[in-house]
Amino acid sequence: MNYVTAIGIDYEDGQYVVYTQMLDLTKVAKTEPGKSDKPAQVWISKTKGKTINWAVDQVYNSSQRRTVWSHVSSIVISDKVLKSAVLPKLDSIGRYQEVRMTPWVFGTSHSIEELFNTRAFFNMSPLFTILHEPIDQFNQRSIIAPIRYFDFLADLTEPGYTEMLPSLSIDSETWSTQEKKRSENVN
Repeated sequence: MNYVTAIGIDYEDGQYVVYTQMLDLTKVAKTEPGKSDKPAQVWISKTKGKTINWAVDQVYNSSQRRTVWSHVSSIVISDKVLKSAVLPKLDSIGRYQEVRMTPWVFGTSHSIEELFNTRAFFNMSPLFTILHEPIDQFNQRSIIAPIRYFDFLADLTEPGYTEMLPSLSIDSETWSTQEKKRSENVN
């Protein structure tokens, strides 16, 4: 099965662009705290449609196995989508029974595809990056608290309330390995 772990939503050329991130969860399950001898393989899809539902449906056209959405732990929304009336568009994700209401929600002005391809330190599973586990980073150094999907949707419907949404970007200057400079998600 294909396990989708993150969904990204962007808008370009009059169409919604939906990115999905899939990981090989069998490698994560067989290792000590997600650590492996080599980096985990990450697959990113990019599909387009006039609506978010249409773009998501396009994932099935080239998916070689059954696609499972119950492991989504992160939703990333581009600034282009956030500047529009976002609630009606995102509501469709929550209506699909397999997607839980607990993923973390982030905004970004960066390339979602690059965010989804960012590797974790020490060949750890991508599930140990800020994209999937933002609490440790928030506890150490952050101003805006990570927010779950259900809280994000609830806050959007409150009149006179301004939603504070953490933003993800890539810092490619701070960390490096012996091989090359490394990218790391920051919020």
